[in-house]
Amino acid sequence: MAKAGLLFIGTDDGIILLSNPGTAGRWLRVGHELRGRAVHGIWVRHDDPRLVVAATSGGVERRDESGATRRTLAPGDTRVLMMAAGEPLRLLVATDHGVLRGYDPLADTWVADDSIAAGILPTHSDAATLPGAQPVVLRAVSDTILRSSDGGVSWEATRADPPFDTISVIGGSGYHMDTAFAGTLAGRLFVTTDRGRSWQLVRDGMPPIHAIAAARLA
Repeated sequence: MAKAGLLFIGTDDGIILLSNPGTAGRWLRVGHELRGRAVHGIWVRHDDPRLVVAATSGGVERRDESGATRRTLAPGDTRVLMMAAGEPLRLLVATDHGVLRGYDPLADTWVADDSIAAGILPTHSDAATLPGAQPVVLRAVSDTILRSSDGGVSWEATRADPPFDTISVIGGSGYHMDTAFAGTLAGRLFVTTDRGRSWQLVRDGMPPIHAIAAARLA
């Protein structure tokens, strides 16, 4: 089977799923889930992207490995989905009132002890770090993405074609250290394949984008 990249785009109107068959850069729209709900955060299992957990305006939603079963894990408006550093994997659900509970998506169990909140890492953010011998930090500032290859000592503005509008989220691909994605409040998705030096428009015409999660099918 040819390799294919998958993108889960959290928007004001659910999750829009894009596929890049054969990694050819085409990024075709292949699905639209949770219509009518604002999606603020997404976690996807990289080795089985049928397992998806999303923080939405209607609660924490889980799509299981079958790809067909969906459950509401916790009702209510969940504003952010965060990941706790370390092992085992823990997701933390945050609302307007603070952290709700921890959740282990692999074991499908809630975690009673929220002391793990000390090491939270957002699953969506206006900044991202690309790994490598010389890590690169990307940071959104209004309608510009700044790039640093020296740990934030110096920054340079990057190029986008067409120019960015207000950037709401940046996310690494997770499967290629040179690739990252950026979403905007105007519903446009950009990609970089050269470690943030230049950006190209992938798709437009989507609702405002708040979260990006990438996976890859072997």
